[in-house]
Amino acid sequence: MTAHASTANDVNVLAIACDNTWLHVYDDVSTLLQDDDIGVGNDAHGAMEFFDRDGRRLAPVFTHAWTLMDLAPTGEPPDPEELQGRMCAVVDHVRDYLDRHGDSAERQLSRFGLTPAAAVRQLPKIEGMKYVDSLAAFVAPTSANGDEHNGDWFHNMLHRTGWTHD
Repeated sequence: MTAHASTANDVNVLAIACDNTWLHVYDDVSTLLQDDDIGVGNDAHGAMEFFDRDGRRLAPVFTHAWTLMDLAPTGEPPDPEELQGRMCAVVDHVRDYLDRHGDSAERQLSRFGLTPAAAVRQLPKIEGMKYVDSLAAFVAPTSANGDEHNGDWFHNMLHRTGWTHD
């Protein structure tokens, strides 16, 4: 990916599935652009949208070869309340997945010393929070080797419920 000159609010970029089944919060546009697989390129990922920390939609900017090179703010007004609701829907999706498929999630969760019931109790509690404050609950921790794709149990459960790094 190339360097960017984004005019977007360059802190905390939310990538969220159009169907609210997964999300990922990047530290900034530069971090997102360094990700070799932000969820494009195959049918397993589905459509996604991007927003800045104020709730302003960010439109993808592509090179002539259709490579993502930047995100630019659109003229739409920010809607942090709607995004907060969408983030809550993602948490609800993970809760529903754990309730319905706990047995299949158990092995993944055991790596983190959790059972499906314990994982449900540890889901981010963002209901009633402001959008900007909720973003922090989703910033993926990096692993010891600096790999953001090997984060905590919740990050990994988002992959299991709909988002994959191939």
